[in-house]
Amino acid sequence: MTKNFYFGDKDCYFKKQYDDKHGFSKWNETISGYIKKINESVDDRAYVIFAAGLLEKQITQILQIIFPKYKYLEDVDSYTFSMKIRMLKALNLLPNHFLNFSDLVREIRNVFAHNIDIESFEDFAEHPKLLKKLRKIDAYCAEWKENLVKSNFDNKWRNKFDDIYRLALEGLFCYEENVKALFDKIWNKEFIKKLDENNI
Repeated sequence: MTKNFYFGDKDCYFKKQYDDKHGFSKWNETISGYIKKINESVDDRAYVIFAAGLLEKQITQILQIIFPKYKYLEDVDSYTFSMKIRMLKALNLLPNHFLNFSDLVREIRNVFAHNIDIESFEDFAEHPKLLKKLRKIDAYCAEWKENLVKSNFDNKWRNKFDDIYRLALEGLFCYEENVKALFDKIWNKEFIKKLDENNI
């Protein structure tokens, strides 16, 4: 089933969210500068590592909303990018495909970070296990149509990776507002007081 909620306006996938106060101004304040730096990366290794870092930052921001005492998680050795994605999947508050995309970005980042002989996406094709990751990118991109993914017009591997990481980033950025609205309510002192009163 193809995803089809792209409006093609100003490179955004979630027009309603971008029309409100959270919209373009906040994206430009918090995200655009990083994306410009990422796009200036000449080699695939730097591009992937920077892109994964930005995506992990977005996921961390959502977790900081959910957990009021987030600092207790930060010092735990097992609190990795992988664990952050697993935690969001377990909470089941966000569309799973954005988290699946994030996990694939994480896996590809690890390949570049831990294999000095892998310098570009083209090098993946020489390794059967890594080739599976490229096929996974293809499968994910195939779920989106028309002008939603730029790899429909130029199917280089870097463009396909860019599609996956940008879909995940923009999707999670927009859903952050929904998570914030929910947890503002849950952690509201008046709401907690009423819960206490109802259970006395």
